[in-house]
Amino acid sequence: MKNMEYGDFKEEVLRELGDFYGSDATVTVSEVVKNNDVRLDGINISFQADQRIMPVLYLNGFYEQYADDVKSIPEIVEEIVDLRERGNDPGFDIDEITSLTKWDKIKDEVYPVLLSTE
Repeated sequence: MKNMEYGDFKEEVLRELGDFYGSDATVTVSEVVKNNDVRLDGINISFQADQRIMPVLYLNGFYEQYADDVKSIPEIVEEIVDLRERGNDPGFDIDEITSLTKWDKIKDEVYPVLLSTE
């Protein structure tokens, strides 16, 4: 088991991704709260300043692979780059998805749902 703390791991992966993409992309991490208050760190790699829809890759699972000596940081960065590249061709019309961010187009299709927190 490797001894790098999660925060240091996160910073190192972000630094290496920033080095890989340079000024072509912006790499950020944001905390995402999932069901049942599960909190994950999502990596966002955007190629346009106004890009609102992009794949989110969760860093937490990659840390487990690193800590368990399954993958090195360079191998993890390579996998993240590969996953992000595959996300560039989502297999659907991005304009159609972008319309989902416009309230007037979706308001008649939005319904409340109760989720169990247990």
